[in-house]
Parts: sequence; C-alpha cells; structure tokens
Amino acid sequence: QREFKRDADIDSQIFYYRTETALFNALLLGEISVVPKGLKDLPTTLPIGIVIAALSERETIANALLFPIKNKDDNNLLRLKDNARVWVNTEINRTQMQGFRADLIVETKELSPLDAITAIREGAYDAGVLTATTLNAINLTTSEFEVVKFNPKEFVTEAGQAVAAFLTAEEDVATRRMLQPIHHKEVASVTNVERRLKQLFNDTDVAAYCERDANDNFHLWAAAVVKGKMERTRLSYSTTFELAERCFKILNSIKER
Repeated sequence: QREFKRDADIDSQIFYYRTETALFNALLLGEISVVPKGLKDLPTTLPIGIVIAALSERETIANALLFPIKNKDDNNLLRLKDNARVWVNTEINRTQMQGFRADLIVETKELSPLDAITAIREGAYDAGVLTATTLNAINLTTSEFEVVKFNPKEFVTEAGQAVAAFLTAEEDVATRRMLQPIHHKEVASVTNVERRLKQLFNDTDVAAYCERDANDNFHLWAAAVVKGKMERTRLSYSTTFELAERCFKILNSIKER
C-alpha cells in the first residue's frame, strides 16, 4: 500500500500511492497530511472528506507541439508533414488538433510524458502535444526536438492546467491553516470557473481557460465537443458569477442558432 512511483505528469511533480483511491484513503486515515497534485488531473468532485486546501501560483499555461527536427516540414501548417501521426492525451485535444489540420492522424492514448517522448523519438509518432510546464521541466536537447507553443486562447488548455493543488483531509484543520499562507486566491478565482465548466460537462470533452485583466474583468475561452462536433466560444464579464453556466448554455445552443 505504501509503494510509490513517479507521477506520470510533470505538472504534479510528486510521488504518490499506487492508486488515487489509496492516496485519498491515506489522507483520510491520517497516514499522510498533505499531497500536491496537478489541478488539471483532479476530478471536479472530490471524495467526501477530501478538500483542496491551497493552490500554487500558475506556471506557463499552454499546450505545445513537440516533434523531432528531422520530421519538420516548413511548407505545412505547424511544420508537420502530410498525414503526420500525432499523440495527445485527451479527446478534446485530439479534436482541437484536427481542427488545425484535418489530415493529421491524431491518436488519444494514456502515456506519461516521458513515455510519449520516447514514442516520438522512436518513430511511433511524428509529434505529440504536451503541456508547456512539462516541457519546461524536462531537459530536452534543442538539436533533436522542435517545440511549437500554442496560445491558450487558440488551442484551449485543460481546466486547471499549470497549477498544483494541495489536498488534505477536511477534518485536518491544523494542516489546512498551515497551507493558507501559500494559497493563491487570484489563481483560484479563474481556475474555479474553468473547473466549474468542466464539471458541467461531466469532466469530459471540454477545455477551458480563464484569465483576469487589469480592470478585474474575467475572460473565458472554451472548446467542447457537443453532439459530436467541436464548438468554441469566448465570454467576458465583470464577475465570475455564473460565468461557467453561461458558457455551458452557449456551447450547447450554438448548433441550434
């Protein structure tokens, strides 16, 4: 039960119990007090008794296309050859990639970033989509790979990307108080919107990126698969109140207009 292994996503950068259920149980039983996890990897509804006590600062938020320089084709969009095979880790990323280029053969498969990079290096894929945070943490030789970083407003990122969440047991008040000084409320204000939209879509087939401008207005970019087709929208409001709900309603009514 106490066996650990390296987290597949560098965003998390932690060691964890063999299963997520075992980790949650360890928190509830008091075997461990706190564990950081990548916010984008957490379900929007946590088990009873488990809470997010604090959120980290947000690192570089962006999806990035990684491919060997030897595969580069400067005559094509994204510098990928015709019918290139591309690895992604979610269906919404697959849909967005094919929105850029319909000829791409995009495969969704559960791989750790390091396993994905190995697959790209060995030729199983011509390219792959990883988070900028992941690539920043991995020491890749620039002579071997090229990276095309996407704007999160164009290739919408997964809700909560590039943020670490510190999980504790709800009843562990002492630990929660200890974590409060490192909690970033400004990060919570935007990631709460992203995760609420994700929750409305039952945690599947949606990407969301929210930011707050200098005038305290909130801007939400979203992409979702609705009735088998990708829909996109952007909303701007002076408050986060029901911002996710408004976005959900618009995304589900686009086909009806």
